[in-house]
Amino acid sequence: MNSFEAYIMYRAMKLHFTTARYDFNKYRGEVSGSVTTFKKRNDKYMFDQLSKRKDPKLLLIAVLSEHPKDWIGDILRKDSLVIDLQKRIEALGYFFEQEILHLNDDFKSEFIIINNEHPPILKKVLNKEISKETLIILDDIMGFMPYWRKEIKETMFFPDFDFKLTKYRCFLPKYNKEKIIEKMQKRWKNQLTI
Repeated sequence: MNSFEAYIMYRAMKLHFTTARYDFNKYRGEVSGSVTTFKKRNDKYMFDQLSKRKDPKLLLIAVLSEHPKDWIGDILRKDSLVIDLQKRIEALGYFFEQEILHLNDDFKSEFIIINNEHPPILKKVLNKEISKETLIILDDIMGFMPYWRKEIKETMFFPDFDFKLTKYRCFLPKYNKEKIIEKMQKRWKNQLTI
């Protein structure tokens, strides 16, 4: 990957994580851009640095999924986010199994909205007890996000959180759904009908 290709990937990822209409995967990361315009940028050397990273795409996903408005200079200084994301992705099943131990024994109570407050599991995601990957997997299986979108009336935090989660979801790697369901059934014995 050269610096111009890194610049195009950055622009595509930035569009993906900041706009509703652009989907990085659907458009295969294609955005308009010319080498001539790129060469006029004052920060073009930063894209050379990005192109030399071990996994530039993963770096962009890790940072922009959390901080979508970050400038390239800020992104390059957040390598710790890549390391954390890589660990979670490589051991997705293990982290899922460990994180569901933080959930209540009454499984369904984690997702219910009472008195217009955020559901308990959402609070646990905010407190970093549960990762967004685990939340996405649980939603894939249980399908609670449409209920949350309808019932959560708060407009300061949740819409932005939902947007970021939706945009990140397409980058979550494939996981063994049967094994995940087995882990859930083991954790919540007779409560689940999946």
